[in-house]
Amino acid sequence: VYREDPGLRRLTGLLVGFVGVMEVVLVAGDLLTLLIGWELVAAFSWALIAQHWREDQPPQAALEAFVTVRFGAIGLFIAAGAAFAATGSLTLDGLAAAPGSTLSVVAAGVLLAALAKSAQVPFSFWLFSAMEGPSPVSALLHSATMVAAGAYVLVRLQPVLSSVPWFSQTVTALGLVSALAGGIVALLQTDFKRALAGSTTAQYGLMLIAVGAASVPGATAQLIAHAFFKSLLFLAAGLALAVAGTGDLGRLRLGRPQRAAAVFAGVGALALAGLPPLGGGFSKELVLAAAAGKSAWLGLGVLLAGFLSALYTARIYVLSYGPALLSRRSHQTNPGPAMDADATDAPWVSGGAADAGQAAGTPAPSGGRGVLTALGFLAVVTVLLGAIGLPAVEHWLERVSGGRLAPDQTWLV
Repeated sequence: VYREDPGLRRLTGLLVGFVGVMEVVLVAGDLLTLLIGWELVAAFSWALIAQHWREDQPPQAALEAFVTVRFGAIGLFIAAGAAFAATGSLTLDGLAAAPGSTLSVVAAGVLLAALAKSAQVPFSFWLFSAMEGPSPVSALLHSATMVAAGAYVLVRLQPVLSSVPWFSQTVTALGLVSALAGGIVALLQTDFKRALAGSTTAQYGLMLIAVGAASVPGATAQLIAHAFFKSLLFLAAGLALAVAGTGDLGRLRLGRPQRAAAVFAGVGALALAGLPPLGGGFSKELVLAAAAGKSAWLGLGVLLAGFLSALYTARIYVLSYGPALLSRRSHQTNPGPAMDADATDAPWVSGGAADAGQAAGTPAPSGGRGVLTALGFLAVVTVLLGAIGLPAVEHWLERVSGGRLAPDQTWLV
């Protein structure tokens, strides 16, 4: 039935198109190509968040996200104009030839665009509205691709922009504020997907700290690790919405009826909390080393952000996929849609509240095979990314990113 659903076909087509324009951002060698990809990403994300456009909330949320990231894109237009006026070229490599005053304008424009795209303070609010989109959209756009574009551009241009006197300090400060503010919001949120959205702001804040501390390899490692474990957790949130009929963390506790999903989500939660030997643990260690190498106080700030990560992750996981406190009674007071194992993908074509299902009943005994396969794949990759902690992989990160990792310090143990 759902293979013939025109909404599902539209969603699949938009997702494929989005991946294509995201590739344009990744391979761009000049500011014009980067701008084209940047704007197309915003357009596709608007359509994806508003997938369930017949409801009231998704179109409004999509418009809010679109307007916010488009406002940030003004900075990229200004950067391109300033670069072309000063050098006669739009190539990224040509930015090094720009005079100091022009490079400062370029840095400000790029930073504005990156902050908006990566949902950093003060632009974080759009990411919470974007949770009205379907869960697969959140798993792709709001963990590994769209929000990654801002951090990616900063990582790529850091060697050039770091010569601007104020750039590194500003990026570091905004990253730390975002890491702490996002962590506090994630700790206080009662909605599963919005709690993960707060976490995304916090985790990208850590990437900005690494960029500001001149650890391009550390930011790259965090970017890669986060893409997999956060996609895993967003998919787990979508499954919870589908089988429980609600995203309220106080009404889930699906550990017993969703054992396989609980195990896979647990892997993602441990990585988000920063526990070695998972990739998220080692990538955060690289960020911490870079921060502490720049300032002991900054290192303590990153430690505090890491503590918040562990705290809100434990809370989110226990409330979502932990064991039910009052097993049978909790199911009776928490009605959800009655679904068989092959039907759990059905609500994924809807967004926000529509993800929750359509009928009353009890939580499904297990997730659909397709969803569980995706969760399992992402969990395996999350475990394999523990290789980030190996010296050979650290050297590879330095080689491909063109940067250097900060040396470990004894007091950080």
